[in-house]
Amino acid sequence: MLVFGALVIATLTAYFYFRVGTNATVFDGFGRQVYEAPFMLRLVEVNHWRGLGWFLLDMVVFWSALGLGMALVAFGFGRR
Repeated sequence: MLVFGALVIATLTAYFYFRVGTNATVFDGFGRQVYEAPFMLRLVEVNHWRGLGWFLLDMVVFWSALGLGMALVAFGFGRR
């Protein structure tokens, strides 16, 4: 449950909390600078983009944490 909670908090921090820094620079909750999304992403209503490298890292962390959480739950139910 702790892994799931950490995953939810990290997701909310990374994707839903933006703050404007000096010179109207936009940052996400982790302090990464956010840019205007490329044209193709704006077609599916993605307005902010952190870059391909950050996107790939976010996906690896997200799916790894989700898999770890599911494995821990399965392990917990298998022990009974």
